[in-house]
Amino acid sequence: MLYCGSQHPLAGEQQVSEELLTQQELAAPSHAVLSGAAHLYRLFPHRSTANHMAARLAMILSGQFVGFLPEYLAERYVQSGELLALHPERFRYRIQNAATYKRSAAEHPALRLFLESLVVRD
Repeated sequence: MLYCGSQHPLAGEQQVSEELLTQQELAAPSHAVLSGAAHLYRLFPHRSTANHMAARLAMILSGQFVGFLPEYLAERYVQSGELLALHPERFRYRIQNAATYKRSAAEHPALRLFLESLVVRD
């Protein structure tokens, strides 16, 4: 989902046009974006990059950038009012993750514990 910090100029706006929103500086990953999200990133011509999600979070919290974050990471900042979602119906995407392991390790206790600890959110 796309977020801005509470100090960002768009944070106080009730209605933000998509045109105004996409002219903001985007905190973006420096690596290739998955094809399911690439169409959204292409809408933002102004980007600053950071490799790590924590760095992009800090950029967004600074109030100078907008950026995409996973909901689980943004949740506590949204609850505290430090982050605001921007057009969540339009500016969001989902990715699918998978765990790969050797068939011979399927019953190993550490692997089973790891697989049980994975959180799946809809």
